[in-house]
Amino acid sequence: MKNKKSIGIKLFWADPVWWNVIWGSILGFFVAFLVYLQKYETESNFQYTYQVEKLTTVGKNIKDLSTFVEEQKRIMIKNQNILKSLEKEREKLSPILEADKKTVMAILDAHEKQKNENLWIERIISFTIGIISSMFASALFIAIKRKKV
Repeated sequence: MKNKKSIGIKLFWADPVWWNVIWGSILGFFVAFLVYLQKYETESNFQYTYQVEKLTTVGKNIKDLSTFVEEQKRIMIKNQNILKSLEKEREKLSPILEADKKTVMAILDAHEKQKNENLWIERIISFTIGIISSMFASALFIAIKRKKV
C-alpha cells in the first residue's frame, strides 16, 4: 500500500498540469499583491496630497486670522487713544460745567422766588378784576332791565 501511495504522490508531482496550477496560483497571488501595493500607494499619495492641501489651507487661514487680530488690535489701540483724549477733554470741561451748573441753579432759584412773589400779586389783581367785572356786568344787566320796562 505504501507503494501505491508513493506512486500516486510521485505521479501527482510529476503531472505538468498540477505544476501549472501551482505556478499560476503563485503568480496570481503575486499579481494581486502588486495591485494591492499600487492601490495602497495611490491612496497613500492621495492622502498625502490631501493632507498637504489641508495644511496649506489651514496655514492661509492662520495668516488671515493673524492679520485680522493685528487689525483689531490696531483699532482697539486707536479707540483707547480716542477714549483717553475724550477723558482729558472731560476733565478740562468739568470745572466749567460745574460752575455753569451752579450759575444756572442760582438763576432758577431766583426765578422761582420771583415767581412765587408775583403769584400773590397776580391772584390779587385777578380777584380785583373779577369783582370789577361782576359789578360792571350787574350794572349793565340792571340798565338793560330798566330799558325794557
